[in-house]
Amino acid sequence: MKEKIKKIYEVISDKTLNFWCKYTNWACKNIWQIMRYSDWLHIWDFEEKEIIGHPVMLNDVLDWMWQIKTENDILTVIDLWWFKRRPIEEQWTSVIEFIYNLVK
Repeated sequence: MKEKIKKIYEVISDKTLNFWCKYTNWACKNIWQIMRYSDWLHIWDFEEKEIIGHPVMLNDVLDWMWQIKTENDILTVIDLWWFKRRPIEEQWTSVIEFIYNLVK
């Protein structure tokens, strides 16, 4: 499931480096999230970093889908997305599977 969530982040997530953006250091593979100004400064300490992006929320999926998918797909995601204010990794498996099949 982690690989599917990672693929969804690659395709849909906003990669702007500001508050709430997630990133990792290739050397230790820990994932951090920019939550304070000091966190934002800390990211520049890593020479080898990967930007994961902002948490993928319902509005991010809908914005992405609006450009390339059908109205039926959009309505299905709205129906499946159970926790409206929670990111993709906190959703039901059926939601993750459906969106993954759209992005792959």
